[in-house]
Amino acid sequence: MTGSVNYAVEIYDAASNRLLSSYVTKQYPNAMNIGASFTAMDASMVGVRNGADALLAELK
Repeated sequence: MTGSVNYAVEIYDAASNRLLSSYVTKQYPNAMNIGASFTAMDASMVGVRNGADALLAELK
């Protein structure tokens, strides 16, 4: 009744193909999020959303 997702992002400059930033994290749903904990797929989907939100916060 649990699941997680490893989230890795690399951001490159298109003109020079130079790596500008990278981000790696392991995301999983909050223990109190019962609905996301029923299947590994639901948990992974929540993890992807959490990872995207964390990446967006990192880029701001």
